[in-house]
Amino acid sequence: MRFLHTSDWHLGRIFHGLHLLDDQAGVLEQLLTIAREYRVDAVLLSGDVYDRSVPPTEAVRVLDETLRRLIQDLKVPVIIIAGNHDSPDRLNFGQALLPPKSFLSSVPSVPIRSRSSWRTGMALSILPPSLTVSP
Repeated sequence: MRFLHTSDWHLGRIFHGLHLLDDQAGVLEQLLTIAREYRVDAVLLSGDVYDRSVPPTEAVRVLDETLRRLIQDLKVPVIIIAGNHDSPDRLNFGQALLPPKSFLSSVPSVPIRSRSSWRTGMALSILPPSLTVSP
């Protein structure tokens, strides 16, 4: 199986007053090109999709368009694991609208179809502090 493993997109980040979203969108264009040229079986995005738990509207639009192109145009499943900057509930958007097994977020078992067979992996996420147990 061929995975394209990414992380820490931090969409919507503002660095010392400079909005980075146009540059981030350019990098995501490169990611789409790599996914197409290398014929990846799945894209894994492990944490920090957005730069904050309530991202700017434009950052949500950039993610939405990137996911649409990966899933619908390239037929590449996407596995998203929420990071400490993300809201897992917000990352679960749109799943009812997509074909089964095309977009997975915050799920324990991940079925992925390679060129020849199905495989199953585990997606682990950062737990919110409210779900952790103190000794």
